[in-house]
Amino acid sequence: MNENSSQETLGIDVKIVVVSDLKNSNDGNNSRKERETISVANNILENDLEENVMMDSEMNASVNFTAIAYAWIILTSIFVSTVLTQGYVHNFGIVTSAVMDFYPDSSGAMAGVILGLLSAARSVLAPFIGTLANKIGLRKSMCFGAFLYAAALFISFFCTSMAQLSVTLGVFIGLSHCILECSQITVLSQYFVKRLSFANGVRGAASPLGGMIYPFVLTVLLEHFGLRLTFLLLSAISCHTLTCAVFMRPLSIHLKIKALEKSRKILRKSENEEFMLKPIKGNGGTFENHFSHSNDEKKLYFQILKEYENLKLEKPKKKLEFKFFKNPIFLIFISISCVLPMAIPLVTYYTILYTKNYLRLSPYEVTVIVSFQAALDFCSRILIGYINNKNLWNKSINLMICLWISSVGTLLIPFGTNLTFLIISVGLFTIGPAAYTASIAVILCEEFGKENITCTWGFVKMVHGIFSFVHSLLIGYIVDSTGGYTIPFVIMGCGTALCGGLMGIEAFALKYFSKRTHNLNIS
Repeated sequence: MNENSSQETLGIDVKIVVVSDLKNSNDGNNSRKERETISVANNILENDLEENVMMDSEMNASVNFTAIAYAWIILTSIFVSTVLTQGYVHNFGIVTSAVMDFYPDSSGAMAGVILGLLSAARSVLAPFIGTLANKIGLRKSMCFGAFLYAAALFISFFCTSMAQLSVTLGVFIGLSHCILECSQITVLSQYFVKRLSFANGVRGAASPLGGMIYPFVLTVLLEHFGLRLTFLLLSAISCHTLTCAVFMRPLSIHLKIKALEKSRKILRKSENEEFMLKPIKGNGGTFENHFSHSNDEKKLYFQILKEYENLKLEKPKKKLEFKFFKNPIFLIFISISCVLPMAIPLVTYYTILYTKNYLRLSPYEVTVIVSFQAALDFCSRILIGYINNKNLWNKSINLMICLWISSVGTLLIPFGTNLTFLIISVGLFTIGPAAYTASIAVILCEEFGKENITCTWGFVKMVHGIFSFVHSLLIGYIVDSTGGYTIPFVIMGCGTALCGGLMGIEAFALKYFSKRTHNLNIS
């Protein structure tokens, strides 16, 4: 018996093979009906898979996970996890104040050490931890990071000195947040293609939302339970990050599940086609002769799985690479990371000091400014992510404009004398940080490739963390030396404008040297 295969290649390079017995098939009408059967099966396969597969500009197939519901489950889990982690960081000052009240002999310098360790652990080790997470596995890494976060707060209950708390609240929590954030950036780049900008904007919006929620949570817990029991309760709350981490399904497993679902769905649809159930004359059989349920389901499953695995997915590399420092485009991003911490987040900190110490605004008015900024930051990150997703214009140009708007707001703050003027100025400033958070990871993915996001984003994060510490000392020294806030705000505003200019240079370089930077010869 000869087995001949009839194949039709779809636009997505998925082929379905129907094996039939053509030994006695001499009737032209039979051949025609058989071709119709195969054609319908191929059409079903194409219609079922075209929602999840797209062709990029270079005609390379890539999975479009934006149509897959599980990608949104991933995003929701990341959003909740970010609220729980960033909410704590945004309101660490409340925790520090409670710790200093609980240990009256402690010094402000020791509190600064805890904050410095927290910031350093969250940023300086980013490229190294991100690479290690890729080797171990993203879900395992995020589960460990979530466990470390909860364990650090739990152990803080037993601490009896500020030195011990500096390890738990500083080093351990900083490392846990670094593991979670590095893994989140990588997971998003794998599960989202068309809507990566929007997804990253939603992820970034969780940070100010946590900043709005946690002040109330911390205030209530500290007031009713005290510092040590608050650590226990925060540990229980942070365990929800472990639940979120469990949802981070590895991409390889996800592809197998989707292939199995697709193969079963296609066979069900084909069996329900009325004319495909009719006997094919001359063969004396029915559609089951061509699609035996057990064998063809396996055959179809492995075909779909093979095509999924052969898709040119840009998987994150498991090796830390320093070659990007030879790339002039990447050095522009590093330069921005050196200058931008001069304003982010120092402008917010010194705005509060300026309103309280110089303008003598009431605590209520200061709260209004801070709340307005958090709400605007939340909305701006989602909106900018949505705009970037529409690709109305170059993302680098968009970030450049937002940073220049932010610099104008920063320069206006020291000239504010009333609440309305300050709200407008702070609102203008907020656009810059929101755009940077919503855009930088996506721009790095597009310019250097998703497979290198662990290294590129990690190094940018590391440099940003180092210079955050340097600029905090520098601006603080200028405030003490001048005795006012005008010069510091002018310096911070000019630094933000310089970062906008650097983004413009980056966009100009890419436009006139039209090569993707990760394909440049940087050896």
